[in-house]
Amino acid sequence: KEADDEIVPATAAQTACDAAMTLPQFIYQSNRDIFLGGKWGLDVIIPVVALDLDYGTSLSAFPQDNGSGLGDILIGPYLQWDPIMGKNGPIFMHRIEFQMIFPTGEYSQNKELNPGSNFFSFNPYWAGTLFISPKLTASTRIHYLWNRRNNEPGRKYRAMGAHDTQAGQSVHANFTMAYEIIEKR
Repeated sequence: KEADDEIVPATAAQTACDAAMTLPQFIYQSNRDIFLGGKWGLDVIIPVVALDLDYGTSLSAFPQDNGSGLGDILIGPYLQWDPIMGKNGPIFMHRIEFQMIFPTGEYSQNKELNPGSNFFSFNPYWAGTLFISPKLTASTRIHYLWNRRNNEPGRKYRAMGAHDTQAGQSVHANFTMAYEIIEKR
């Protein structure tokens, strides 16, 4: 063997992780103004998750999956305002949503990969789109995320003496710009 050749040890087992999910989303938008011209609505997402982690061995020391099942259901009441219109079309539109993620998903503290988180999250956001011209827009969606404690932490955390865990808070955002290249007819 040459000195530059890499020596890779032979392994008897190979790891495979398959994850599939579907996120059916149901949205209801009313025509009823309830606050400063905003119309109320409801956003519901019901995740269905399938997990399969295979090491080619039955050793339970490796992280384990909790199989398939429902994930954590999101329910988000919101207010959507009508677009502010100009002479060439919309100028600005926005909404605010109060997303709540409920710990309804399959969860086992003895498995590391779970369809559910086993804790409640509150993830409100404000989204807006500015129509700079009839062909150019700029949009943002700004979230604040707060997570409650998980009082049944995973086995690795319990082995370290933890009685509960709590994911951190965050502010996260999306920013996009769009330009119409192919004219609509």
